[in-house]
Amino acid sequence: MRLKDPILFIPGVIAPYQLGNWHYFNNLNKFMQSKYYIAEIDSWGTLAERSLELKSYIDEHITENKIHILTHSKGGLDLEYLFQTYPEYRDRVLSHTSLSCPYGGSIIAFIFWILFFPLELSTRGKKVRATLRELFPKKRTKEIKQNYPEYCILGYLGIFTPTYPLFFITNIFILLSEGANDGFVSVKSSQKGEVLKKYKTDHIGLIGHFYTRKRQDIFENILKTLALKINENEK
Repeated sequence: MRLKDPILFIPGVIAPYQLGNWHYFNNLNKFMQSKYYIAEIDSWGTLAERSLELKSYIDEHITENKIHILTHSKGGLDLEYLFQTYPEYRDRVLSHTSLSCPYGGSIIAFIFWILFFPLELSTRGKKVRATLRELFPKKRTKEIKQNYPEYCILGYLGIFTPTYPLFFITNIFILLSEGANDGFVSVKSSQKGEVLKKYKTDHIGLIGHFYTRKRQDIFENILKTLALKINENEK
């Protein structure tokens, strides 16, 4: 993926942006041929907490005036919250592409919030449940047209799509209440802006996990698709 301007990748929750040789965005250094950043923010945190960390990262590390942004899962909501709190940061954005962002929430977040009730006994556990609470299903407000292009990449599981046991179970829950989904977020909830592509995979398959060639190909294809779109717009 080659772009004229740098791109900022913003991870979702649960997993850290990096842990040893493990990276949230799998094989990103292999696929990217131009400058990029990965937001170093906590793997758990409310919208207010993570957006503030995101602001600090941008202020401290990104020197360019203009950047493209790609977010996965809750990372898209953190970015929106940042723009609501500090609207001047919108002016630096050339484009925003979200991968399976729960704009309309997810019923699975509500289920996990109930199951994780014992976690309230610890400080970290309270943070986890506070994060999940912000992902409850909600009525979406009318979209506000931005001064930059907004794209989205959607994932969904078919009946015979290879996935992990957990996603197989959660897929059924969401299918009954919200329709087609990737095991955590429904297609309806994650659709915003122009749909660039839909992939038959689960929530983490969109970012190349876990370590199968096909999943890595999906993430690489996403980056190529985005690069083609951005470069086409810049002509």
